[in-house]
Amino acid sequence: MRRWVRTEDVNGPEVLKHKESDKEWSPEEKLELFSRVLAGASNQSVAIEARVAISLLYKWVRHYKESWYDGLVNRRKVRLQKDPDMTKVNDNNPRKLEKTEYEELVRLRAENEYIKAEIEVLKKRSP
Repeated sequence: MRRWVRTEDVNGPEVLKHKESDKEWSPEEKLELFSRVLAGASNQSVAIEARVAISLLYKWVRHYKESWYDGLVNRRKVRLQKDPDMTKVNDNNPRKLEKTEYEELVRLRAENEYIKAEIEVLKKRSP
């Protein structure tokens, strides 16, 4: 609440209205704010005057200290393209089996039934 009052005192009542869109800060503008902090102004006062969140200003200062000017350049996170081989298989609409695949499926099912029957016989024989 105090921050809102200080922000209104410095920038007027218009500052408390909801913004239509987020402002894109250029690296030069960020550097200017950082230089004011470096000159001795508090992070909070610089953030209030610039109408920027104090957490964002702290982040810019940290990035500048870590990477100098390159830390202030906007870096959008790029989403990697999905691997086409990793696409989800549609289980509701499976592809049609070829004749050889169908024959192998029938053979494997029969073999599976034979093995299950064999296991049952072995269970009955052992006491």
